[in-house]
Formats: sequence, C-alpha cells, structure tokens
Amino acid sequence: MIGVASPAVPRAGTTGRQRAGYVALYAVGIASLLAAYAPLGHHEVLNTFLARFSAGRSSFSSLATLVVVYVPMTISLVLAMLLLRGDRKRLEAGTLPPEETLRLQLRQDWVFSFMAAYVLIGFLAFLAGHMILAFL
Repeated sequence: MIGVASPAVPRAGTTGRQRAGYVALYAVGIASLLAAYAPLGHHEVLNTFLARFSAGRSSFSSLATLVVVYVPMTISLVLAMLLLRGDRKRLEAGTLPPEETLRLQLRQDWVFSFMAAYVLIGFLAFLAGHMILAFL
C-alpha cells in the first residue's frame, strides 16, 4: 500500500572495534582516491593509457568504464566479502541474539554502501579530471 509508514529500524550500537574498522576504511579510501585522482599528472597517464589501448571514442569509453568502474568495483566486492566472511557465518548459524544479528546486518549494509560510494566517487573524480584535461 502506498503511504503506509514502516516501523523505524531499532538502534543497534557499534563496538569500538567496528568504529575503528570504519575509520580505517575511510582513511584508506580517502588516501587511495587522493593518490589516484588528485594529481593532474595521474589523469594524464590514465588518459594516455586509455587512448593508447582503445580503437576510438566508443572504445575509449568502454575501456574507461572497465578500468575506472568495473575493476575497482570487483576489487571492492572481493574485499567486502573477505571482510564480512565471519559475519556471514555467524548470521547463518542463527544462534545470535536479535540485537547482535541487527548489528551485523547493519555492518554488512554499511560496508557494501561504502564500497559503492567509493567506486562512484572514483568515477566522478575520473570524469572531472578527464573534463579538465579535455576542456581547460
């Protein structure tokens, strides 16, 4: 039915180790994006690589999508699966209290959302750098 509100998700606290993991993921993500896309020279190298191995404009776009979106997405998903492997096993066992189950599910949601945002920001940084090189 349209317009029927669903109940709010109950609050589930995070542990100190979980917060430290989030901080570490943020630090690594920010540092890697800055290292990859902040220097304009890195954009020039990436664009030269893409132009060298593409056969034209549409091939350039396809290769750029592969290199800038699909490769980081695949690496991120593999890392997320490795990070959350223990959580998945604990959830599948079904012996956890409801609050712990909710906390682990929310952690999984956070990690996958972070990875999706990381890939999207990398794509937007590439796009901005490509526009700067092409038009400025």
